Amino acid sequence: MGSLSSIIKIRGGEGLCALCLLCVLCEKKMGGGWWQISLDKVNRLNTIQKSKMLPEDYLKTDINKPIEIGEMKILPVWFDSMGAKSMCTYVQTPDINILIDPAAAIMQPSYPLKENEKEAFLIKALDRVREYSKKADIIIITHYHYDHHRVPSELPETYIDKQLYIKDPNKWINFSQWERVRLLYEELLSILDKDLKMKDLEREPEETDFKDPFTELTILQKKDFGDYKKRHSELIGKWKHKMLETSKIWKTRKWLTEFSAKETSINFIKEGVVNVGETRIVFQKPFFHGIEYAKTGWVEPVVISHNNNKFLFSSDLQGPTIEDYAQWIISEDPDVIILDGPATYLFGYMLNRVNLNRSIENASRIVRECNFEIMIYDHHCLRERRFRERLKPFYETVKESKKNVLTAAEWFKLKPLAEII
Repeated sequence: MGSLSSIIKIRGGEGLCALCLLCVLCEKKMGGGWWQISLDKVNRLNTIQKSKMLPEDYLKTDINKPIEIGEMKILPVWFDSMGAKSMCTYVQTPDINILIDPAAAIMQPSYPLKENEKEAFLIKALDRVREYSKKADIIIITHYHYDHHRVPSELPETYIDKQLYIKDPNKWINFSQWERVRLLYEELLSILDKDLKMKDLEREPEETDFKDPFTELTILQKKDFGDYKKRHSELIGKWKHKMLETSKIWKTRKWLTEFSAKETSINFIKEGVVNVGETRIVFQKPFFHGIEYAKTGWVEPVVISHNNNKFLFSSDLQGPTIEDYAQWIISEDPDVIILDGPATYLFGYMLNRVNLNRSIENASRIVRECNFEIMIYDHHCLRERRFRERLKPFYETVKESKKNVLTAAEWFKLKPLAEII
């Protein structure tokens, strides 16, 4: 994307339509949920329309102050509470500089800003992502929604001369993200090695037997859903069938391989540990993106530790909604947690009361039972003004516990943008 001086691509993190549906729905209707706008047009709009809020009006504090725990520094580069969709996080230890999910996307149509204002916040967010991409040695991409990754033509700084750990592109991935990561590969080859072709990096599938991940969710399986039990069982059967349909792609289509070109290396995230000096980067098996068998696919949470200090990055667990994932976080007992909340802006449409309550209960458990020094609770839930009202029991738990739970904006001593516009 260069300097953003002429053309930028605006992508909705999960696709865009009138109701901000999830990516798998939007792509059918909008061909990927993205379009091009002229930056000159944005500047003209800024002069024509009277703006309620632009980044220069809002960002009046130091937004480069990291959270420090021991010798580890954790900086929320950009989050939804600051006006554009993102969970981009920079982690610095004495051994290595790591950037997680280097991306940002424009807010959905229902977000209470004018389009030129949303675009201005997105441009500012991408500038921040670019700035910290240049500083990073390792890039981690937890999944392929556009608020968590951008293609190389848009942000080459996140790929050139980097060691990348990316969500496995061949399994535990939905169709839209399967396509997106292959676009990423095509663009990466055009930048790094034009002699290499996609066919050179393709191979036959290495696995055909995929264990149902629901069987490992033992706490969820024992949960009493009360009056919702029958409906939940019906949905589980339906969603499992869709997952099995998705798995046909993994079994029959060409897989991608890891590769290196120039000073860039592409590594697929696998369950296990990457050690860099005294720094440990721990990856899990893929987790559902939200509810069990979520259409939005799977994500890769990350735990980074240095000496006796531990940082946990949830990626998109949406609450977490799933009880076993909450227990995993509690068992890790990190010093610093970055946790994404449920998509409350979709409440009553894509999010029902049962699953909202699950997210609230699970996040509340984490607050009560973990001994963290600070939790950044942000992302999906900060896409609307009423997030505190919808998450009231959670915030009551926070108040009772006297734990330090903030949005990224509040860490920088700013009020979440959605609450002031």
